Amino acid sequence: MDTWTVTVANQGGATFDVDASRPLLETLEEQGVDLPYGC
Repeated sequence: MDTWTVTVANQGGATFDVDASRPLLETLEEQGVDLPYGC
């Protein structure tokens, strides 16, 4: 499993490890990150 480390600027520069094969938004939401998005 490949992972990426993502830094989210609007979360105070917090970093999160995410699975490269999964949708980013879904993975971050599972880690408690609430990001603005639209369809």
